[in-house]
Amino acid sequence: EHLLHGPATSLPHGNQNSAAQKLKDMERRFSMIVSHFRVYNELLKIYKSNPDLFHSPDASVPPSQLSSDAIQSIVLSQAPAYSSALSSLTAIQDSPIPDPSESASLIALTDKMRAIEATQIAQLAEMSELRRRSE
Repeated sequence: EHLLHGPATSLPHGNQNSAAQKLKDMERRFSMIVSHFRVYNELLKIYKSNPDLFHSPDASVPPSQLSSDAIQSIVLSQAPAYSSALSSLTAIQDSPIPDPSESASLIALTDKMRAIEATQIAQLAEMSELRRRSE
């Protein structure tokens, strides 16, 4: 709600609503959000049909019906992928970030590049027409 409506405005101490009124107002605003944004409505439908998807299981319970040995073998078989991912992430972290002024200068040239592209297309069409005439 904070992201959509910003920080809550403070009411003067003499004009505070009751908890029931605040709850009713929150429910009304929630209903408005759900009716305006289809994604939230779809999420509520998914939650109502599968509420267990939105609750994390107990950490002591294995994530599947597989035995601990089977889970361990699956994890260990993917160990090289972890080192590969680490290597890739390290390479990304070590790569320098380009100077933003270079990107800005490229962006400034987009109109000029579009004009050059249009000229090239016109030249290609003219060359094609000349080839057709000379045949």
